[in-house]
Amino acid sequence: MTFFSEAEHRKALDQGDDVPEQVPRCPLYIKEVGISNKTVWVQLPEGRLPFSLDLSVDLPARRRGIHMSRLEEIFSDLAREAFADLPIFAEQVCRRAAMCQNADAARVELTGKLPVNQETPVSKKSSHDTLTISAVVSLVRQDGLISIKRRLGMAVQHMTACPCTQAYSAAALAPPEQACPLPTHSQRSTTSLAVETGGKLPSHHVLHDCLCQSLHVNRDLLKRTDEAEFVFQVHRHPQFAEDVVRECAFAAAARLDGQLSDDSLITVESTSLESIHLHDVHCRLNASIRDIRLASGESGASRQC
Repeated sequence: MTFFSEAEHRKALDQGDDVPEQVPRCPLYIKEVGISNKTVWVQLPEGRLPFSLDLSVDLPARRRGIHMSRLEEIFSDLAREAFADLPIFAEQVCRRAAMCQNADAARVELTGKLPVNQETPVSKKSSHDTLTISAVVSLVRQDGLISIKRRLGMAVQHMTACPCTQAYSAAALAPPEQACPLPTHSQRSTTSLAVETGGKLPSHHVLHDCLCQSLHVNRDLLKRTDEAEFVFQVHRHPQFAEDVVRECAFAAAARLDGQLSDDSLITVESTSLESIHLHDVHCRLNASIRDIRLASGESGASRQC
């Protein structure tokens, strides 16, 4: 039994003030207002999965606030739908948020986890692992025209081995023809690869392929044969954090060149949890497809993923 009668509710809705539509005491434009740290469940081909969401719209100086419940209604409506990938869901949220708030700008950011099965290198067993995925969609309305930018990111954990110690050991101890990689310190790292464009985004499977091609990606399940092979390969192809971001960028640009516009942006970010130091190493690279293509031509690199 409700406290207010249906008639009282109707009267309040008909005669009461719509407070968010009031003129504020301090009429200043607000660039971003919305909700953050909300968990939404999205039906994807991998299943119904949870994601953390931040959503904002702009607010003109003449309006006091946004209609918060209208944002929540978006998630209730979309909960019944299935989506081919995360950016499609993000764009739907962005468009609906701008419309229901009569906003000229909107932005949605989603982060979460995806399941992935990765085959081990020797035993050929299936390791059930986890990927981190993110999607950002921003919308701007100007002179009645809507422009949208889309960003898809994928992150993996992987191993790196330091080339410096190997080079020093080679000079001090081993002959140049040494077949077995020399010892060096190794560490677990996390690297993300993101693509931002005004057009169609690649699938997250493509980004994962590029990361796997460029990095020594970790797996939870590794038998002794797999561990031996994995550690050998990590030390056979050692990488600085600087190598990591550059090689991932080259691989992504090679795969996506011709599919994305030249001004599409590639972002690679890596953090290495240094095993022999007290600090971590962080590296971030931003470059357009055009810039990477030019750099690749100058270096003669042709790495594919």
